[in-house]
Amino acid sequence: MKQFEKWRSLYIASIILSICFVIYAITRTEYWFTLIGVLLIILFSLAFIGLWRSLRIHGVKTEVDISRVLGKDAKDALSFGHIGILTYDNEYVVTWASPYFKENNISIQMEEGDEELLKENPMQFLAISYYYTKIVDSTKNTIKAFDGSQNPYLKPTPWEWRADPLGLYNSLSQYWDRYQVPLMIAENGLGALDKIEEDGSIHDEYRIEYLREHIKQLKECIKDGVDVIGYLSWGPIDIVSSSSAEMSKRYGYIYVDLDDFGKGSGKRLKKDSFYWYKHVIETNGEDL
Repeated sequence: MKQFEKWRSLYIASIILSICFVIYAITRTEYWFTLIGVLLIILFSLAFIGLWRSLRIHGVKTEVDISRVLGKDAKDALSFGHIGILTYDNEYVVTWASPYFKENNISIQMEEGDEELLKENPMQFLAISYYYTKIVDSTKNTIKAFDGSQNPYLKPTPWEWRADPLGLYNSLSQYWDRYQVPLMIAENGLGALDKIEEDGSIHDEYRIEYLREHIKQLKECIKDGVDVIGYLSWGPIDIVSSSSAEMSKRYGYIYVDLDDFGKGSGKRLKKDSFYWYKHVIETNGEDL
């Protein structure tokens, strides 16, 4: 708000000089000069009010204490790499991440007109992938990305992607509050070890439970006003997991008979989750 502060200082100085002019004119009984002084005060005041309104409409760059803007969420927001925020009334652009970038030798190259392009072309929707959560332990974790610890209150899994359905609710709610654009879940699923029974069936109730609980939280978000435009589970058929490069970490509703070394018949088998999810789609999520 430095630009605004400069004009306010000039306004105050002008008003003081005008008042001194009026007092001098009165003592000298120069009524025309008194009238001119009063008119100057009115003109300076109108000019200042016009400037203030213009700054509110078009926005002003300013350095703002992040604790006043995001409070305890500052660390979380910074970890996502945000550079600035335009407030709802379009009054301020907060550049509170600049000191962090400077201290860590992060250089953001901005060309002339970049800020206008960013402001005039906001995202129309936000798509996220959600699988699990971790916690930040103040005794051993830092603010660096991916530096987290396991939540001891969540059930362990073979690959330690501990399911946290409530975390999906929290994530969607925070993204909606922050960006106010439609949200889409682009990926959500459970990687697990599946066993084929002698009759060829695959009972993956754990996958059904994972998806059911996450869809329940998704419905709670929608009920609470979050604009969710899509949900895509990962994924319909078993493929090599990109996170571990293993075929044995299976996500699909359809089993593919291949092992971690690509050996097997390649035969496809429908898991219990296939029939369950088919019914979920048929009822548009009403019957889970």
